[in-house]
Amino acid sequence: MRYGRSVLPGLRSASTTLARARLVSVAMGALAFVCCIPLLATSPQNGDGLELVRVVDSGGALHPPGFPLQALLDRVVAWLPWSTVAWRLSLLSALAHGLAVACVAEAAGRLSSTEPRDALTPRIVAGALFAWSPAVWALAVQPEVFAVAHACFAALVLFAVVVDVEADAAADAARSQSGLRARAAALGALVGVAAASHPITVLAAPFFVLALARLVRHRATWPSVFALAGGTFVVVVVATYATLVLPSRAPWPAWGDLHTVADVVRHALRADYGGALAMSAAAGGASTSALDVLAHDARAQPVVAVVIVALGAFGVVGARGALRLAWGATTALTLVVAARAAIPAPFDDAVAVVERMLGPVWLVLAIGA
Repeated sequence: MRYGRSVLPGLRSASTTLARARLVSVAMGALAFVCCIPLLATSPQNGDGLELVRVVDSGGALHPPGFPLQALLDRVVAWLPWSTVAWRLSLLSALAHGLAVACVAEAAGRLSSTEPRDALTPRIVAGALFAWSPAVWALAVQPEVFAVAHACFAALVLFAVVVDVEADAAADAARSQSGLRARAAALGALVGVAAASHPITVLAAPFFVLALARLVRHRATWPSVFALAGGTFVVVVVATYATLVLPSRAPWPAWGDLHTVADVVRHALRADYGGALAMSAAAGGASTSALDVLAHDARAQPVVAVVIVALGAFGVVGARGALRLAWGATTALTLVVAARAAIPAPFDDAVAVVERMLGPVWLVLAIGA
């Protein structure tokens, strides 16, 4: 009894402190969402935004790979009674942005070299850095597919960080196999939802591998973990991509002319774009990539760039080895994709297009900070 009395107050205190820290992450997400509201676009701001509004109105599928999660959420949000359809879809982007900010802030706090329960400053810095980075902010106030993708990306990273940080504590509790099974199913569902949102979420693969590795540490449980994670993933992906065959009422030809499983697979694999991993490559001459835009911004504000990079490097140094490896691999992948995402156009015309690929770069830098 003496032991129990001495331990329980400590557990309650730690739980209360962690709850307060989580509230900081939620507050950062809520603040980002509220700041978006006055700036929400009431009309499409680009061709992709126009397509989102058209698909909500007339059905069919979005351009490859179809973005089924985005299309489903758009149809739900479109039922809201306020303002224009474009404004409602912009509201969805703002909501997704707020969720992404909250996940980024919480992941940064958990990743911090200080006691995760007391790491309030990393949560605030990371949340603010990601919330108001120009390339990300612009996508949060208009009809676009990237804000939802950022939320899925950030949620997957947070899940992996939590699983890794709590791995030792969970090892004992999770021997009641229900804990491991629940996390395995959650991981499969989360990866499936991410796959249904946008191809850029594949850049979070190192964190997915880390989470899966932590869940299959025990030989006796790895078959059920693999089965549950894989089965849940397949169910979510099939269920979401099956919606791409919904009929289109548009009077003109559209991407929505999908009728068979082969049509859906071809669409999902971006066959019309040259393959699932094909980038917008320059066909000779000068081109601009997302990495060029990032370098241009760094040259324009060198002090800010140095501070951000230093914060990112310093923040990750104290993290566990596996998390450092996952963060480094994800950062490298995001930079490679940013370098390959190029279009053959003058800089001023290309920047608005290619900078949309910088969201994952800012996300991993913010978490590192």
